[in-house]
Amino acid sequence: MEKEFKLNLKNNIKELNNSRKVKVFTFIISSGIYKTYTSPVREDTKIITTGVVSSKIDFLKLLNLSEFKLINYFFVDIKIKNNSNHNKKLLNFFQNQKNFFYFNPTDLTVESVLQYLSVKNDYILNNILILGTGNIGSKLSIKLYEFGHNIYFTKRNRRLGKILESYIDQNFKKNHNTVKLINIKKNNIEKFDCIILCTTKKNLLSSLNINLFKGTKLIIEVGKNNLSKTLIKKLHEQKMEILRLSITNNLLGFLNTFIGYIKNEMPKIGRKKYKNSFIISGGFYGLYGDIVVDNFKNPKKVWGVADGNGKFIKSINNKKLEKKLLK
Repeated sequence: MEKEFKLNLKNNIKELNNSRKVKVFTFIISSGIYKTYTSPVREDTKIITTGVVSSKIDFLKLLNLSEFKLINYFFVDIKIKNNSNHNKKLLNFFQNQKNFFYFNPTDLTVESVLQYLSVKNDYILNNILILGTGNIGSKLSIKLYEFGHNIYFTKRNRRLGKILESYIDQNFKKNHNTVKLINIKKNNIEKFDCIILCTTKKNLLSSLNINLFKGTKLIIEVGKNNLSKTLIKKLHEQKMEILRLSITNNLLGFLNTFIGYIKNEMPKIGRKKYKNSFIISGGFYGLYGDIVVDNFKNPKKVWGVADGNGKFIKSINNKKLEKKLLK
């Protein structure tokens, strides 16, 4: 198993190193993973990426930092940062390098589900059942409720489930739709148009009678091993659409946006004296009279004059000021 992992990793890194694109390596911690594996090589016109997915930080001992010398950026699961022991091991591994950043891969999964349900509008998904409301399931419950769906969800800890139910009901605009914590054993599964599986419980639905899925149009699995091979076969025979959505588009989009921000936007944030005035850009909160420009390092455009309270002084003629300041 370890030998196979190292071989796959070596091949993926080689593919990245042979590319002229920006090279990105990701570290993702995921519960329910029984063995550490390498994620597939993904790429677009600008970026090429691969990574490691594991249930624990111990996979670091299988890696050699020298293999990653051509990698431009590392993106690390935020769950590692939130565990002080894991984060210490990670920082030791990187040996104080500055080219790594934290991110939340579960948000990419959530966005993939939301995008699919938004685009796939030939379904009338009035009632959605979300099985498991941890990080991903909770976020989906909130977002899909905001979209106007009736949301029914399960949670092993019913006290926390009631808190989530109350939070959604009280804090988000209600358009006559429902949010409710349920017990799947006591509810008729036929009434749900869509079932989203967000747990790590193996073969979660396999004990249910296949006839109970007659009213279900779509099943999306974002958890791990929730469906048995037998059940999947039976559902396919019923022409059921079963999906495990890819995060490729969202991952590449996120990486492009983040790296673009580092390269293009971060350098614009600042303030300096320019001629007889102070200029600011990139969202820097200016003092009264500071001139807001496109780039304080090399100004080409004037956007306005700060009023010292986060807004512009309205009476200023930007064109005249730009001509005078940048001549």
